[in-house]
Amino acid sequence: MLLLDEVTDRVQPNIIKKISHVITGRRGAGQIANVLCGQFLDFAFGLAEEFVALNRGKVVLAKAKATLAGTGC
Repeated sequence: MLLLDEVTDRVQPNIIKKISHVITGRRGAGQIANVLCGQFLDFAFGLAEEFVALNRGKVVLAKAKATLAGTGC
């Protein structure tokens, strides 16, 4: 399992793309599970299969990506 906290914070856009490719490649190969914490929703949405949103430590949303498409999330 790989835990990533604010992986896009103060990182150049070209490096963010490289990070995204590495995460996607390892997940696709079934090599690793990722937990990503961050505030950049576009980055997370492009990578994630499931989402859990917290507000002050309480789960306010827990859904698969496929169920979120078109909901404005």
